[in-house]
Amino acid sequence: MNSDRHDVLFDDSHPLPSNYRAYRQSVHVRLVQLLRQNPGYRFLEIGVGPTFRQERFRAINKLDIRYVGLDFEHVCTQRRADLVAAGIADRNITFLGNALGTYLFNLIRLARNRETFDIVYLDGSHSIYVDLAAAIAAVRMLKPGALFLFDGVRFCFGRRY
Repeated sequence: MNSDRHDVLFDDSHPLPSNYRAYRQSVHVRLVQLLRQNPGYRFLEIGVGPTFRQERFRAINKLDIRYVGLDFEHVCTQRRADLVAAGIADRNITFLGNALGTYLFNLIRLARNRETFDIVYLDGSHSIYVDLAAAIAAVRMLKPGALFLFDGVRFCFGRRY
C-alpha cells in the first residue's frame, strides 16, 4: 500500500462542522433541490431516521418520484403515520423496515427484484460496520449516470503510533 497517497475518506483530520444542526439543514435543502431538478426519478434512502422531513416528502409526492426508504420497522411505521398526519399521499412512497439486523436484508431483497435507482442517499448508522455493506449492495442498484450521496460518513479505524 502506498502510504504517500492521501485518501480523504479515511482521514480523520477534517474538522467537524461547527454548527452541526445548520450543516444537516443545508444537506436536506440541497437534497430537496436535487429532487426538484429530477421529477420522475427513483430515489432510495438508506436510513430514514428519526426526523420527519415534511418538505422532502411533499416534493417527492408532487414530482411523482418513486421513493423507497429503509430503516428499522418502528421508524418506518412512524414515517407512515407522519405522512398521513401531513396529508401527503403515499402512492409512490414505500418504507421497508427490518425488526433486526441492518439495511442489508432489504437491500438484497430490492436487488433480487432488480430494482434500480437514479438517486441513492445513504444516511445510515454512520458506522463502517453497517454502512460499508449497505453501500456495496446499493452500488449494484444504481442506474447509469445515477447519483450516490453519502451523509456524514467519517471512517476512522485507529491511529498510527
